[in-house]
Amino acid sequence: MVASRDGREGSVSIHQAVDLYTSLLDPGEVVTHLCTPGRHAWVQVARGSIMLNDTALSTGDGVAVSEETRLTVTATDQAEVLLFDLP
Repeated sequence: MVASRDGREGSVSIHQAVDLYTSLLDPGEVVTHLCTPGRHAWVQVARGSIMLNDTALSTGDGVAVSEETRLTVTATDQAEVLLFDLP
């Protein structure tokens, strides 16, 4: 976590109801985000390529996600990913 409304876990405090996560991933590395019911996510691939659940994404791609309980990001190349957890 790099930013949040309350600055928890050492993140930067922002005046929005959003949690921002970032991951630097090596090929084959996997990270998972559990989605809170009623919240949404935006996933942005800053560089590289990933599989988001069953969807292939690459540099510059972004995707809005709703009504998912779990997001699994698997790097298919060196990747940098931003995940915005939104109301």
